[in-house]
Amino acid sequence: RGSAPMTWDQIDGLAQWVAELSERYWIPITPYSVLTHAEVQPTLGIRQRWTWDITWLPDMDRPGDPIEVGNRIRALASEYLGRSHQACAAA
Repeated sequence: RGSAPMTWDQIDGLAQWVAELSERYWIPITPYSVLTHAEVQPTLGIRQRWTWDITWLPDMDRPGDPIEVGNRIRALASEYLGRSHQACAAA
């Protein structure tokens, strides 16, 4: 995790920002259009090296599969996007 591990507040802020950008620029929240750097190589086949990225969330005991971690972040962002759409529909 390092000396300054990510917090849930940071992950939550990231997910909200992803939802806002997704809505503003019509970017679907999928593993091919919204992904962490750690997911680039296994998802898109583009070789990566010497990079730091999110493979460890605050409730994890050790680093995990980058795609599973990305899926959790995308799920949270999708929740925020859904809430935004519900708020617009209610207005």
